[in-house]
Amino acid sequence: MKKTFVIGDVHGCFYTLMDLVKKLPKNSEMIFTGDLCDKGFYSKEVIEFVKNNARCVLGNHDNYMSKYLKSSMNGEHFEWNTSDEYAGYTTVSSYLKCDEKLINNHIDYIKSLPFYIQIDKYFITHGFGLPYYNRKDNEEYKFSLSINRLSNRRHEDDYEVDFEKYD
Repeated sequence: MKKTFVIGDVHGCFYTLMDLVKKLPKNSEMIFTGDLCDKGFYSKEVIEFVKNNARCVLGNHDNYMSKYLKSSMNGEHFEWNTSDEYAGYTTVSSYLKCDEKLINNHIDYIKSLPFYIQIDKYFITHGFGLPYYNRKDNEEYKFSLSINRLSNRRHEDDYEVDFEKYD
């Protein structure tokens, strides 16, 4: 039986990821929970590896990176946190010597990522899925699936509270 491994928040750490992959059984399925970029030095390599070898859901860092790269290529400005904590400059620098075709390929790949993957009883998302599970396909709630915090909504009826049904 094929084993599935869910891997989260690689954040540009390509060689650490490769060390992990070597430890997985051959022919394992890998599903990544987003945030492939930022912080580490090899965001481009991580995205290329995941694109060619695994399934992935959208993470908030990936979403911001793709918007930043696309707007920069179009001569526009998109605000992105480039502080040392988030290492946006490190991510961008991993693309400095790339041709436009590869950058566009990665942008298109990130834009194609789903907010969630559901396999039988497993619901895989980058962010805070359960409170929005029953509304997972509602556009108004989708971004909450890719970020690790609740939206600005604070109404009790916005949250799923019967967690036992997911056991």
